[in-house]
Amino acid sequence: MTPHNRLRDLMVRVAHLERRAALIGGLEGRDLSGRDLKGMNLSNANLIGANLSKADLRGAVLDGAVLTGAALSEANLKGASLEGANLKGTNLSKADLSEANLEGADLSWADLKGADLRGADLSGADLTGVILLNCQMSGANLTGAKLEEADLTGADLSGADLKGAHLERAELTSAILAYADFSDAKLNSSVLLKVRADSASFKRADISDSNLEDADFAMANFEQANLSNSVLSWSSFRRALLEGTNLGNSVTTYADFNRATYNDQTTLPPFFPQITAMTKV
Repeated sequence: MTPHNRLRDLMVRVAHLERRAALIGGLEGRDLSGRDLKGMNLSNANLIGANLSKADLRGAVLDGAVLTGAALSEANLKGASLEGANLKGTNLSKADLSEANLEGADLSWADLKGADLRGADLSGADLTGVILLNCQMSGANLTGAKLEEADLTGADLSGADLKGAHLERAELTSAILAYADFSDAKLNSSVLLKVRADSASFKRADISDSNLEDADFAMANFEQANLSNSVLSWSSFRRALLEGTNLGNSVTTYADFNRATYNDQTTLPPFFPQITAMTKV
């Protein structure tokens, strides 16, 4: 590298450091809407109540940052890192968080309706009470995430990984769950009305006391799952795996269990005429 190139490189680094120092110096409540902040290192920054709507934060590092009450609607956070960030109550509606790292982040009671979370890492994140209405979440990693009382109405979770996730009392009406993995997840007292969950896995999941009416669970895996006291009326369980499944006291009026498999460990409802269309293994 020539002396000229070294000097130019040094000047760029100094300018970057000065820019970051100026920002970090006072971001709380600042209006940064529409600003170009892509690639910025804002780790542990105090952004409480800041306005970052429509800001360009692609590839930015916000690990451990505090963004409670901030506005990030329509912000571009594609590929950004927000590991362990505090986003409680933040407005992220229509934000682009695709491929972002939100591992262990606190997003409780945040507004993410219409956001793009495709391929994002939300493992271990707190999404209690979050609004995920019509979100794009295909291929997202939500293993061990907390989604109690979350609103996932119309969300696309196709191929998402939700192993061990907590979705108690969650709202998933009309959500797309095809090929998603809910193994060992807690979905008790939740609403899965009209979901499309063909080929999804609910192995060992707890879906008791829930509403699964008018849904598509064709070829889904419910091995050792608990669906007791749930309403399954008008839903399709064609060719579903029900070995060891607890269907005790569930309501199955007009539900389709054609070619679904079961075994001696499967607990069936007291009145269950569909058994004649099922296959014992």
